[in-house]
Amino acid sequence: FRVLSWFIMLVPQTFTSLRSTGTPASPVRGPLQCVKQGGFCMSGNCRFPLRKLGTCHRFKACCIR
Repeated sequence: FRVLSWFIMLVPQTFTSLRSTGTPASPVRGPLQCVKQGGFCMSGNCRFPLRKLGTCHRFKACCIR
């Protein structure tokens, strides 16, 4: 469990540093849809591999893919 929590803390920094600009498309609504689109919600941000693409919010469109 410690490894998992360490991974969760480390990954966002890595992803943020490797972030690249993506082309805006359909918005992703909330953490669950973020995951369905192939990303994951972490620390309020919806992230796709190597890019951070907006913030996760329960009630409004948040992540631009």
